[in-house]
Amino acid sequence: MNTYAQGRIVPDKRPYFFLSYAHTPSSGPGSGDPNHWVHTLFKDLCKDILELTAIDDSPVGFIDREMRSGEGWPEQLSLNLAHCRVFVPLYSPRYFSSPYCGREWFAFTDRMRQARDTGVGDIPAIVPVLWTRVDLNRLPESVRNIQVEQTAFGERYLSHGIYGLIKLKRLRDEYDETVLMLAQRIVHIAEETPLPSSDPRPFESLPSAFRPSGDGPRRIHVSVAAPNRHTVPEHRGSGPYGDNALKWNPYHNESQRPLPVLAEELIRSLDYQITVSDFDDSDPVTADLTTGGRRRRTRYRIQPVRPSRAAARRLLVDPRRGT
Repeated sequence: MNTYAQGRIVPDKRPYFFLSYAHTPSSGPGSGDPNHWVHTLFKDLCKDILELTAIDDSPVGFIDREMRSGEGWPEQLSLNLAHCRVFVPLYSPRYFSSPYCGREWFAFTDRMRQARDTGVGDIPAIVPVLWTRVDLNRLPESVRNIQVEQTAFGERYLSHGIYGLIKLKRLRDEYDETVLMLAQRIVHIAEETPLPSSDPRPFESLPSAFRPSGDGPRRIHVSVAAPNRHTVPEHRGSGPYGDNALKWNPYHNESQRPLPVLAEELIRSLDYQITVSDFDDSDPVTADLTTGGRRRRTRYRIQPVRPSRAAARRLLVDPRRGT
């Protein structure tokens, strides 16, 4: 979407998309570029987007290619993650075990959270692509809220992914059609609901949005200890408070969204399964613990997990609670 300055239209020259993919290692000497087909997809997307838009001298998309062995690649990744309009991850088993891809995912989704916090709303700036067949029921917790297109591209796309379509000559027409539809979707999102840029964050210090390979589900429970607008002391303003503790928003002058919601999104983005409750409310699942035939009530809920996998517990407390 173009902007206006002093009566003139200022075109948006940010790249349309950031292609995020897991680098495939070489299979041996003389085996060629192991990521050749990813680069082919990138070039084909760029060609289609050029035909669909009025881009002249601006970069169409960004791909890191061989940057990880060169100087300055973390800065270039950070810069493009902060400015590219659409994030296009290539789903594959290797993708979700890559710490680099996990950092890229975290950086971009954190930028989306920042936009929501400023009142921009939910912008569907992530367009996932099946590079190979993946089990969509076993995706990391941090990506499950992103819808994967399962009908528009056909059964062969779901079965083989883009990699299968591009490798098999008999499926070339389906590949071309799929890439064109992806390009159209990228252009639509980039131009109709552009995601605001953010300040670049140091790439190497970012956490990964995917849990380490081999780890089981990670669980965390957050209890919120804060008054509501009906119980807040009279001498304190009721602005930060809602109908219950889960509506507590100490930063209401800067964000329209409650702190528990922000905490839940941030923790889930790190691939945790999270539950949130009011500290003063009973948890219908875990409030009553049975010990020696007697029931006792605990004010701090413990999320039930398998014995070998302890759940972390965190408490959000209003420092002025009760004063």
